[in-house]
Amino acid sequence: MVRIGMKQARSFGVEIVRGEVTSVCKNGAVFEVSTHTDTYTGSYVVVSTGGRENIPNIENIGQFFAKTIVTCMDCDGYHFTGKKTVIIGNSIRSANLAMAMREMYSKDITLVLWTDKLPDGYTEELRDEGITYVVGRPKRFHGGEAVEAVEMTDGTVIPCEMVLSHFGFKLNDQFLEGLGLKKESDNRTYQVNRDFESSVSGLYIVGPLCGHDQAVIAAGEGAIAALDIKKRLLEM
Repeated sequence: MVRIGMKQARSFGVEIVRGEVTSVCKNGAVFEVSTHTDTYTGSYVVVSTGGRENIPNIENIGQFFAKTIVTCMDCDGYHFTGKKTVIIGNSIRSANLAMAMREMYSKDITLVLWTDKLPDGYTEELRDEGITYVVGRPKRFHGGEAVEAVEMTDGTVIPCEMVLSHFGFKLNDQFLEGLGLKKESDNRTYQVNRDFESSVSGLYIVGPLCGHDQAVIAAGEGAIAALDIKKRLLEM
């Protein structure tokens, strides 16, 4: 999807520059976007930097990551259908996710939590749902082409066919700190209007930074932002 998008952009004369943005500031009506080596200016900025998963430090995770170890139920839940599933996480939200996964995709679920601080009644509810609940830390993953088991630090081995890693993700937004952008009540995502313009005029935010973590949704939001920018450019 990204490759096709970049090819199309180049066909319209768009210059694509690889680099890490370190800051965005606004001087009057002009934005300055700085990288480690250069500074670019423009009247409008569209931010679509997404996020990055918090990947746990478990041996061999890279061998299976994005294949039989995934991080998003919305993206990859279907692949768990009827499969022996392990969900690893560190919060009550992981327990809620396990119950949702059982409802939608698999009846064979083991929940591995790094904490035993679930609210009263949760352990019983998991048991009533037929979800095996384990407190502890995974040490390594086993398997060949696909993951086959999770080995715990105490030596326990939990067989599985799919693993859902649920440790959240960090937004790639540190370069926006100097703009004083308004955030939603979660103090994490940014406030935007119907055209995805932020609280700073001329700066648009799409994708996970304003609430949705699907690439196809971000693409649609970007199209809406682009139409608004085009309209404003024609009015100038």
